[in-house]
Amino acid sequence: MREDTRQKLDAVAQSERSRERLALAVGAGLVALVGIYCLGNSYPLSEPRVSGEVRWAVWKYEHDTGERYPDIQVLLTDGRLVRATTYEHDLPAVGSNVELKERIWAWGPVTYRWDRQTGQTGKP
Repeated sequence: MREDTRQKLDAVAQSERSRERLALAVGAGLVALVGIYCLGNSYPLSEPRVSGEVRWAVWKYEHDTGERYPDIQVLLTDGRLVRATTYEHDLPAVGSNVELKERIWAWGPVTYRWDRQTGQTGKP
C-alpha cells in the first residue's frame, strides 16, 4: 500500500475515533447531569427546625380518588405563613405551638413537615 493512501486511511480512522470519543463524553455528561438532578430531588440539602403556631389544621379529600390528606397552616415565629404536611394519623390542635422540619431542596420549593416526634409544645 502506498504511503499517502495509508496516511489518508489513518486520518479517516482517527477522525472516526475522535467522533466516537466525543459522543461517549457527551453521553457520560448527560448521564451525570440526570444523576445530579435526581439526587437533588431525592435528598434535601438541610432540615432546620422552625417553630410557629397552628392557624389551620383540617383533613381535605381528593375528589377523584376519595383519599384524604392533611392541610396544616402554620404562622412561623419569623412571620411567614406556611403550609405543612404530615404522615401522622391525627393533626395538631389549632392554636398550639409546633415545631416543623423545614426541608430545603437543591432546587424547587421549600417544604415543611410536622411529626409528633418533631414536637408539639401545647398552647402558647
